[in-house]
Amino acid sequence: VSLYNENAKGAIYPTPVVGMIGLVHDTDHITTQGFKQADDIVLLLGETKAELGGSEFQTVVHGVTEGRPPVLDLAAEENLPRAVLAAIQAGNVQSAHDLSEGGLAGAFAVSCISGSIGASAELTAEGLRADIALFSESQSRILLSVRPEHADEVLQVCAQYEVPVQRLGVVGGDRIQLGVNGQAAIDITREAVERVWKDAIQCLMR
Repeated sequence: VSLYNENAKGAIYPTPVVGMIGLVHDTDHITTQGFKQADDIVLLLGETKAELGGSEFQTVVHGVTEGRPPVLDLAAEENLPRAVLAAIQAGNVQSAHDLSEGGLAGAFAVSCISGSIGASAELTAEGLRADIALFSESQSRILLSVRPEHADEVLQVCAQYEVPVQRLGVVGGDRIQLGVNGQAAIDITREAVERVWKDAIQCLMR
């Protein structure tokens, strides 16, 4: 647990850190976070809930870090990686990224930046405001990209492991586009987002 790191604004929050190591039996199964290829299908595994408490969005946009943190469903947390691992080992996954920091919008942007390619997607999240749907840090969620011919197989694996899945959109182009419930929410060039991301430390020091 990190307790003593601090800066001029004060000490950081106590942060438990879990270190883990695993064995990859086949290097062909190593899956990175960047989108890979135009026309790949973007899938969201897991359920998005109204859980902004303690989120990056809450801290950066509203200047507060408070509220109830996301609820962890241990059964869902177990089923999700089993489903993703099965899909990866079947050779059906192009990329994978968790949604634990920055929610869907954060993971989507990082996947575009890492892959040097844009993407467009729309989330159906009934009853949720756009900001909550995009930046909620609900647990047990992973963003995948898959080839179109593999999408049905991945959907079947998700059904087998009882993992909710939603087909969001497609990889391609040079823009990062996200909508929620039929309304456009984010539409920006990948290059613009990448500049901000790469210059983040410099911007904070100004």
